[in-house]
Amino acid sequence: MKWFLVAILLAALSTLIWFKRGDVRKEIDFRRAQQAREASVTSLNVEQLRNLLEQDDVEVRRMAAIRLAHANDATGRGALIASLYPQTIFATGTGNLQPIIVPGKSVRIGETIATLTAENILSPINGKVLRYYQSDEGSFKPGQRVAAILPKQDTVKDVIKAIALIGKASDAEELEEFAKSYPKFAAEVVSASQTIRARRK
Repeated sequence: MKWFLVAILLAALSTLIWFKRGDVRKEIDFRRAQQAREASVTSLNVEQLRNLLEQDDVEVRRMAAIRLAHANDATGRGALIASLYPQTIFATGTGNLQPIIVPGKSVRIGETIATLTAENILSPINGKVLRYYQSDEGSFKPGQRVAAILPKQDTVKDVIKAIALIGKASDAEELEEFAKSYPKFAAEVVSASQTIRARRK
């Protein structure tokens, strides 16, 4: 009987390890894909970068918009503004949410922050878990908000600098409103707003 119980425990442990390895492989593949995207974005021309603004991947849009701004192209203005704020993750499946990483903790792009029954919830950006949402019905359905990720500070600073390169008066106002909610970026926002208004005179 003891050997039978030991066999069951070993089988359960091996299954857990198998699933965990699968999760790790998924995260590694996600990050490798991101690295490949970063490398490809640097070699694209303006027209190709503009096409990337239509991608679903928020990081691809951000990188393309920053590259465009440095080329004095304002096509990616909207993507830059959106990159300042927390990124919302939506459920693609159904089930109960089981957080893994608590709010306030740092996460890497592609890292599993929670599970939704059989679905792993991966962070789409580098940053911190801001919050998890609750479902009124208890169980989540596709399209419902699951979590929000706060962008990494260095990422936000790079975006603010890019907005300063191509921004217009309304963008300076947008940045100033943003700084009211996120005062830690006040210095960068003041500098960017001054640059924008000086260029528009």
